[in-house]
Amino acid sequence: MTEGSIADEALHLTAAMQCCGFRSVVGTMWGMADADGPDLVETFHRSMFSNKQAGKPYHERSARALRDAVRRLRKNQVPLERWVNFVHYDA
Repeated sequence: MTEGSIADEALHLTAAMQCCGFRSVVGTMWGMADADGPDLVETFHRSMFSNKQAGKPYHERSARALRDAVRRLRKNQVPLERWVNFVHYDA
């Protein structure tokens, strides 16, 4: 604990996952719309494990996969507030 910090300070879940040792974490800044989940996850996993990305480190794959998934949401005319909240954290 550093001087001036609050002992019970909130820690964002993505930051907590990195503190636990995960190098790359995908998260949201706020809750996502349930309707976006199936399409986002399908596109993310398809991109993450595609043959195009074979041999690339998983932290690079996850960043690109999130980009692809968000682009798909945008292409499907999902409003800004529903696609802008997705974030990728990489150590």
